[in-house]
Amino acid sequence: NYMLGCPMGGIGGGNFNFLPGGTYNFTWIKGTADPGAPPLCIAFQKRAATVFSANLQNAGTVTTTFSAYWPTVTEQYASASMIDGIALKCFSPIIMGDGIASGNKNSSLPIAVYKFTITNTDAAAFDTAAIALSNGANATIVRNPAATRVIGITSPTVCVMVDTSKVNAADSITCGSAAADFTADGIMNNASAGILAKRVVVAPSSSRTIYFCVAWTNVANGYYRNYFTDAQALATYGVDKGSDLEAKVDNWHNKILDSNIPDWLKDLAINCMHVFNCMTDWTAPNTYGMVESMSDGLYGTNDQAFHSHFPLALFAPDAAWSQVTRMTSSQYGAGLFGHLYGETGDANVRSDIGQKFVMEVYKDYLWTGNIDKLNALYGNIRGAINGIRSEDANGDGITDDNFITTYDNPAGDGWVNPSKEYDNEIYLAALKAAVKAAQATGNTVDIATYNAYFAQTSASFETKFWNSTLASCTGRTGYYQNCSNSGAAHGTAIWDAALMGQWCVDVCGLGPLHSETRLESCYNYISDATLDKRNPPCYSLMMANNNVNCSGAAPTGTFYNGGSTPYVSYGAYPAGELCG
Repeated sequence: NYMLGCPMGGIGGGNFNFLPGGTYNFTWIKGTADPGAPPLCIAFQKRAATVFSANLQNAGTVTTTFSAYWPTVTEQYASASMIDGIALKCFSPIIMGDGIASGNKNSSLPIAVYKFTITNTDAAAFDTAAIALSNGANATIVRNPAATRVIGITSPTVCVMVDTSKVNAADSITCGSAAADFTADGIMNNASAGILAKRVVVAPSSSRTIYFCVAWTNVANGYYRNYFTDAQALATYGVDKGSDLEAKVDNWHNKILDSNIPDWLKDLAINCMHVFNCMTDWTAPNTYGMVESMSDGLYGTNDQAFHSHFPLALFAPDAAWSQVTRMTSSQYGAGLFGHLYGETGDANVRSDIGQKFVMEVYKDYLWTGNIDKLNALYGNIRGAINGIRSEDANGDGITDDNFITTYDNPAGDGWVNPSKEYDNEIYLAALKAAVKAAQATGNTVDIATYNAYFAQTSASFETKFWNSTLASCTGRTGYYQNCSNSGAAHGTAIWDAALMGQWCVDVCGLGPLHSETRLESCYNYISDATLDKRNPPCYSLMMANNNVNCSGAAPTGTFYNGGSTPYVSYGAYPAGELCG
């Protein structure tokens, strides 16, 4: 029941959520003090004797057309009595490719830049238009160095600044505390603060833009404090650099939006990254983590870190390196890893986290070129590989681990074969990455060792996990199954992430793990199992339960999430749907 919208703010710096209709979710995440309500937005327009004014967030007066590509929101406002068109583009400067050059500066900043475009479509009339943003009753006036001209309003943790461009003598910046002053003529009395307004003259058949910046500093130890420690300096930077920051956000957006991938995938590729500024903790100087669960406030789990780490280095390489460095605090005896950063009491070490750690470190090196960081962590890579090998009880190159995996403990639910395809698929990718890491750091002895490991594991993997019997799935030659089972209560299952390792090596340019024929067949089977329900019983499992019955009777029981209480009933599913 938490309406999110599009979060505004920097990585680990707290955020507010811009909602459809121009309103906000007033819960600011990771705030150690209440910074006050996000700004309200008011418009004023005048042509000759005709005046229009309205709260742009009032759905009863103004309608909006909302769209969002994180971290950017666009609003097109409309009203029958509106004189000039009003459009808003609001964004935070989380900029892909900007991190290395700027030291992660822009992506960490807790600011939201508001760009209002006011359009006069009349061919003859000069219109007067104004926009106002509020900042609470206790805000004070910010003036220019000469202490004459209003340029912003500020409170202890929140500041609103406006651009000072002036192209007409009637352009003005004022502030006050009463909205009624503004709605009369777009000008306030400057006697007090709480609302900041800019009024402009819009020539016939033309547009004017007004930039505001809202900044907050309620996260006392946020990474952004390496660059700014007060809200006024942050807001000034945002409004002064607004057009440049906007262009940089647009640049990485357009690389995706102008590509030939499907529209639904463009949307996912951009908007699924919204968690970077609404669910992260990044404190100065270098401690980064992402929350796994909003309900328990759990920051920093090693498996979750893996699933979010690929784009992180593009936005904030310091955060990416911080994340993998923190992972080493949960490495047991320079070998396998526990679940949480710094965890010392988890006896259930997980081989898949070791594999993921290797992939993360190599990816960060590949994308940042930081050989010093790779050298510092290479011993942990070696330990991870050795720890994974220690879980291979029969020496076939396949990790048998201890029945615990982060995706998500199927062996503990009764799957009789603990050798899981998901773990070992990523292990193959990790071995490829380990070879490259050894080459880069000059550990030449390890190169031959890891290549030999890969050859053995690859051969065993193809034998153990390839299933070419698909009686009910016509047109497919086989797939990589999660578990092979001899128990009568179990069938065979495929993960929707059965080829996660292949995805990792594709992203890092490490070549194929399997033959093209088998890759194609397995991808098609995953598609059949997860997207196309016309070919039962070709279904996939994310989690398995020992109550699943594949004999034809309707299954009973619940999905298991690794805790003490099962949480999703599947008793209503048709017979065979969870078996394939």
